[in-house]
Amino acid sequence: MARRFTHVLGVDIGSDATKMVELRLGRSGVELAGGPVVFKTPPNTVQGGVVVEPQAVGAAIKEHVGAFSTKRAMCSVGGQSSLVVRISEMPQMSASDLKEAIQWELERQTTFPPDQIIYDYCVIERPDAAADAPNMEVLLAAAHEDLVNAHVEALHAAGLQPVGIDIEPLSLSRSMVEVYGEQFSDQTVAIVNVGCNLSDITIIRRGLLSFVRSIPTAGESLTRAISQAFVVDNDEAERIKRQHGRVDSLAGGGHVAPSPVAAGPDTGSLDLGTPAPPQIATGTEDDTDAPVFELSSTGEVDSRGDFEPTGERVTHLELDDAHVPPPPSGVSVTAMTAHAPSVPADAATQQIYDAIAPILGELTTELRRSLDFYRRQHRNEAIDRLVLAGGSALIPGIVDFVVADLAIPTEIANPFAAIMAPDTVALEYLRDIGPLCAIATGLAMRDMVSG
Repeated sequence: MARRFTHVLGVDIGSDATKMVELRLGRSGVELAGGPVVFKTPPNTVQGGVVVEPQAVGAAIKEHVGAFSTKRAMCSVGGQSSLVVRISEMPQMSASDLKEAIQWELERQTTFPPDQIIYDYCVIERPDAAADAPNMEVLLAAAHEDLVNAHVEALHAAGLQPVGIDIEPLSLSRSMVEVYGEQFSDQTVAIVNVGCNLSDITIIRRGLLSFVRSIPTAGESLTRAISQAFVVDNDEAERIKRQHGRVDSLAGGGHVAPSPVAAGPDTGSLDLGTPAPPQIATGTEDDTDAPVFELSSTGEVDSRGDFEPTGERVTHLELDDAHVPPPPSGVSVTAMTAHAPSVPADAATQQIYDAIAPILGELTTELRRSLDFYRRQHRNEAIDRLVLAGGSALIPGIVDFVVADLAIPTEIANPFAAIMAPDTVALEYLRDIGPLCAIATGLAMRDMVSG
């Protein structure tokens, strides 16, 4: 069985930015030991979640490893073309029959050559499931070996020791749900990670993964809309978005009208308040009794970063995201947009709103479709909370925008809310950078909370 690690560096390598968070398990719970650090991923080295230049990515990471006190690193893999994450309903069967059935499922769900697949699977055992239920849910993650090996090679190039590879949905579940212990154990939580190229929708029902979907409307879509509206390149549009993008009343656009099909619980922003004491793993680095649904548990990592499949069963997994935190304020829209130097600031704010509101509308429409599909599969079950992660979650007014359309209590992700931080790190800084670091934090705490 897999070793457990209680002092880990979580590394989320995104197409646009790389996020790093170091956590350790202390006597009183999970502690922030280093970071968070967010820096620009070298251009064109990660495409669609796939590391295509591992040495360049590793060199960039290596410039920042001095800020951390551990070399043990957990990273995540992503990309729709090289990774498949599915929750499949299958007939009840024995472990040996399931092992054989998974091979058929791999052939059905992937296009990779059989000898180039690294995969893991586990049965999702829901506490409210009937004992005599004819079917069961199985979580399957399958990645092309080149995808996994490229991430491992990047970590080795940075001088780090890979201890596992995870998938995004389970990483987000840890940092947004599991770390709070019993506080959200009876809730259904939807986490929307708005990345650079994709927005990933993860639904956690009573602490267990229930739904996973990716949609193409994401941060780059917003940047492209601003680029077209202001007739500037993507770099300029990205700066405009981070510094001046907003969808609240100050933008002059108000909010979209609630959708007639978005029936749900009372609207409003949900304040987490003081988190309940988390359920903390109490073992040591050498414990072997904790389930770990990680891609790397299908094999051991050697010095070259290759994996030798062992066929072990497991229970945890992840994807990808990007975006850098907003740069310091002080640069006006007119200073950044040479093509429109005469546009007043208030008019530019309105123009930004007019550009990005339709894109956000597309995002909420796809969210509504996904949530409605989930409800149909679960007896019209309500979504208790919706959490926004990723760089675009920092756009002022986005919570109210989503609430107005979906009628679901919505909040901005803050993975540090339930983690003890040293006095030297400002809580305001952690709150502001939190949406960017939800995955990296969940990666680091994989063996520190019970799921």
